Amino acid sequence: MRELLMEQLHILMDYDSADFWLSSPDGLNKLVEPVFHNESPNIEDIYMDNLYALDYAKGLLLSGKNMIYRESDMIPDDQRVNTEFYKKYFEPAGWHHGLNLILGYRQKFLGVLAFYRDKGKPNFQYEDTFILEMLKDHLEYRLHKNWIEESHGEEKIGVAECTRRYGLTRREETILEHLLQSEDNDVICKQLFITNNTLKKHILNLYQKMEVSSRMQLFKKVKEER
Repeated sequence: MRELLMEQLHILMDYDSADFWLSSPDGLNKLVEPVFHNESPNIEDIYMDNLYALDYAKGLLLSGKNMIYRESDMIPDDQRVNTEFYKKYFEPAGWHHGLNLILGYRQKFLGVLAFYRDKGKPNFQYEDTFILEMLKDHLEYRLHKNWIEESHGEEKIGVAECTRRYGLTRREETILEHLLQSEDNDVICKQLFITNNTLKKHILNLYQKMEVSSRMQLFKKVKEER
């Protein structure tokens, strides 16, 4: 459904890339199961491992409200281009403009649909936001229905059970706990006093033992314990 939606919207509005993320069914407002249009296949791990904590708009997700906004509405362009998030996320992809639709239902975050335009192109305008405004109620209904169905699906297991079931080392268990807190790699390295390469080796071993290939899949398999 999401792939088809982005293809159809490309007919109605001009954009160069897009992604559509869902909220995790565990109610912790994590971003999971992204679908991409004209984006690098590595962007999922790049964003979640290193950039999620830098995203200046992530606080809007927690509001659980439907919201349409341009990146330039959040921070003026002359300031935005100097942010670490812009330099590490927008600039390498060649993007400059962004338009986002956050979907929520009764204070529950459901998902976010983001569109990007390359540098040198005009910003998104009222006509583009109007298209999303016409779609948001329908998308809210669809995502809420899907979220209800998935939240009653297979029960996730805790960190301790993961350690026992998959034979994790004490260090891997600690790293798993940090990953579930949506901490980026740099933060984890500083807290554990290890290099980024060492962390990547631990994460790779962790993924192999648990038979997953990304942090997104970890979120779907393991519940966060507070």
